[in-house]
Amino acid sequence: DKSNINLTVDTSEKITPSLSPSNTTKTTVTWSSSSPDIATVDSNGNVKGIKEGTAIITATTVNKLSAECSVTIKPSEEMNDDFTYSLIEGGISITGYTSNSSDIEIPKTIENKTVLTIADWAFSDCTSLNSVSVPNTVKNIGDGSFSGCTNLTTIVLPETLTHIGSGAFRLCENLTTIDLPDNISYLGEGAFYSCKSLTSINLPSNITTLYANTFTA
Repeated sequence: DKSNINLTVDTSEKITPSLSPSNTTKTTVTWSSSSPDIATVDSNGNVKGIKEGTAIITATTVNKLSAECSVTIKPSEEMNDDFTYSLIEGGISITGYTSNSSDIEIPKTIENKTVLTIADWAFSDCTSLNSVSVPNTVKNIGDGSFSGCTNLTTIVLPETLTHIGSGAFRLCENLTTIDLPDNISYLGEGAFYSCKSLTSINLPSNITTLYANTFTA
């Protein structure tokens, strides 16, 4: 009865097949998942999210007719005193900020799990932020992560960082300086768009593509 569903890790939803004609006596359906490590399905069509990703759930009738449902699994979100976060493979992704502090140091670990990424839009429009220190466990800063942090003046990036997403620091109008670590190989489109106070920046040699609006003021 559905062609697409969205779940979070450890949640479930039942898919009910629509059989035609409605009075058919051949109602036995076999269920399968293209990626059981991402989403499982039982004999009754109950789909459960296992880890982040996408899987195709297929229902097949006794006369070999089949229908598919695309299932997208997103990480479940948790919260502590300062951050919301989700469990990802190998560690944690910071998904949001719940404190009012203007100067923050993102921890290396939460609940004994390593902080690996800053998710898309995690700190977007946090206008109270003045300075941020990112730990040397983080490899990825997602799209729009600090977009609209108009009072952000300082951010310390770790040498482990390899990826800065599109619009990551868009509209950070008071950001004056930033040191890009040598290991960065991807700098997304509009990453520093309209950072009007940013006067100079050193580009690591690993960056081979630079979009036209990356630094547009």
